[in-house]
This record gives sequence, C-alpha cells and structure tokens, in this order.
Amino acid sequence: MEPTTFRPRRIGGVLGLILGLPTFAFGLVAPSLEEVAPSAEPGIWVFVAVVGATAVYCGAGHLCMRTVVDNTGLRRSPFWFDRFQVCWADVVSWSIEPLDPIDNPDGCQVLCVRACRRFWSIRIADYQVGRPGFEALVEQVRARLAERERTREAQSWPSGEETHR
Repeated sequence: MEPTTFRPRRIGGVLGLILGLPTFAFGLVAPSLEEVAPSAEPGIWVFVAVVGATAVYCGAGHLCMRTVVDNTGLRRSPFWFDRFQVCWADVVSWSIEPLDPIDNPDGCQVLCVRACRRFWSIRIADYQVGRPGFEALVEQVRARLAERERTREAQSWPSGEETHR
C-alpha cells in the first residue's frame, strides 16, 4: 500500500499564529512605550510575550503536523511537536475511544495505540487527522491490525464497569 499522509485541520494553527504573533510583539514592545504602561511591572510584559511565543509555537507545530501510515508503521512529525514513530510489529492493541466529554463536549474520538516499550499509549485525535479524515485513518490501521483491535465491550468488566487505565 502507498503511504498515506494525514494533516490536521488548518484552523487551529492559523488561529495560534494570528493570536500569538501580535501578543508576542506587544509583550516585547509595550515596556518601551510610556503611554501604554507607565507604571506596569516588567514581569507582566514578560508573561505576555511568553504567552504569545507559546501560541506561535503551538500554531506552527499544528500547521506542520503530519501523520503518516505506511507499510512499516505509524509516525508523526515535526520533531518538535508531539512526535512519535511505531512499527506495526510493536503494536500490542489499538482502540477507538471518545475524548473526555468535559474537555471536549462535541463528541470527538481518539485512536489509542498501545505499543511495546512505551509507558503511555499513542493518542491520535480526530481533529489531528482532518484531511483525509479520521475514518480513513481507522480503515488504514484496521487493514493492518484487525486482530489487535480492542472494542468497547472488551474493555469493560462483566459487571459493565469500565476498566481503569
């Protein structure tokens, strides 16, 4: 099979850059302007600049993010933003789970991949693979690892209570 590249929706990265660049610039320039902050503490401007720089970092990482599925495994780049690489032979199990409804009330899903030599599972949210889409990613993984899929029924106890991770 040909490698398939998945990209996130652009809106998150664009918003991070649009909001972060002016905030960062204002945090750097504001202390030198007497009419903007004549008696403000300098620490507040450092804080504003750090918040702006963080937004720019996250926006650039979101715009550059690529998740690739090929015959060797699953990997994500860029190197500075939530990078991983896992071979198909190292995958112990995978499942589709809903994101926490408190954090994300619109019902997004996440692909959880448990791999050898990893303490935490790899989590790929549906907004991180907006193009060509989450269902296409699930189909790619299912085509290679159908026997290792964990369903919601297999993750619960006989009493119906969900297992704790």
